[in-house]
Amino acid sequence: MIFIWSTNNHWGSRLIRWGLGEPSSHFAICFFEDEACATVLESRLDTGVDTCSLQDFMRRNDIVHMLQCPIEKDEEPGLFRHVYDSSQGICYDYPAIMYWLWAGFMRKFFNRPLPKVNDMDRTEMMYCVEIVQLLEDYLEDIGADLSDYDIAMLSPEQIYLILSDTQCFRELPC
Repeated sequence: MIFIWSTNNHWGSRLIRWGLGEPSSHFAICFFEDEACATVLESRLDTGVDTCSLQDFMRRNDIVHMLQCPIEKDEEPGLFRHVYDSSQGICYDYPAIMYWLWAGFMRKFFNRPLPKVNDMDRTEMMYCVEIVQLLEDYLEDIGADLSDYDIAMLSPEQIYLILSDTQCFRELPC
């Protein structure tokens, strides 16, 4: 399993990078069901939480960071099935992303700190960084506990910095 941070040329990606001054604007998780099959789970504006092949994901995105997760190969398909089943029917969290973008605007132009809590977050919806919550138990088990954070208020890059600092993951070349 690999956590992927990426960017692309879509207006939303450019807005996030410009507004926050960070290199990544998107987060996704790549699962390896076997040596030949890699499936990416992501939350997209048009489809909500969805899957695609790694090849399709890489056609649409430029990879900024990748962290390989410590997981046994025989455990990964079961974890993918759990995350996939838990994510079915989850729509994109437009209220939370709009609040987050507004907070980013206030930070950029008025030097206000980002709030700790996203007041518009809806538990039945997700935007890209929130899919990491589907792995909450796994992350806690490996020592990468994110429970102290409101994930809906973190940028993709902030998630990367927190997780890469735990030293549970191996940085992969992009």
